[in-house]
Amino acid sequence: MLSFQTSIPTEYAVARVGIRVYCTVCKDPKLPRGRSEPMLSGPYCRSYDEYDIGKPGCPGYEQDPKVGCLWPGESQRDYGYCTCVVGTKELTFTDDDRLSVNLYDGDFGSVGDRVLKNRIVTTRKPHRCNWCNESHDIAIGSRARVEAGVFDGQFMTSYVCVGGINTYLEEHA
Repeated sequence: MLSFQTSIPTEYAVARVGIRVYCTVCKDPKLPRGRSEPMLSGPYCRSYDEYDIGKPGCPGYEQDPKVGCLWPGESQRDYGYCTCVVGTKELTFTDDDRLSVNLYDGDFGSVGDRVLKNRIVTTRKPHRCNWCNESHDIAIGSRARVEAGVFDGQFMTSYVCVGGINTYLEEHA
C-alpha cells in the first residue's frame, strides 16, 4: 500500500497530481517549488533566487494561488516523496473505475473466452492477488476485485487487490 493512501477509507484511494498554476502578476505558469526549469521551455514565473543570477524572480510567485512541488500531470508516485497538497488536485477512484480496468489487456482473445462475473467484493477468506508484481495474500475483510470466466477453454477465477488496481489507475491517470 502506498504511504499516502494509508489513512483513507478503503473504498477510495487518494493520490495527488500536479496542476498548472498561473501567476496573477506576470500571467506565466509558476515553476514548481524546488524544481529546475526544463530546457527549451517557455517562460515561467519563478521566485527570487540568489543563486540564479540573470533570472530575476517575480513578486507574484509567493502570492496566491500557491504552487506545489509537482509538474502538471506528474503524480506523487512519479516524483517519489512529495506530500504537498498545494498546487495539486486529488485523484479519487471508485469501484466503477476499478471494474473498468482490463486486467488481461492483450491476453484475451480466444473464441470461447467470456467474463461471467466481475465485481468488487469484501473477502471472507484470504486469497492470492493474481495481478500485483509482488505476489501477496489479500487479507480477510479486504476489498478486492473478483473476475470469473472462461479463458482458453477453462473456468478461472482471479482475485486482485484494490491497492494494485489503484496503483495502476494512478499511473494511467
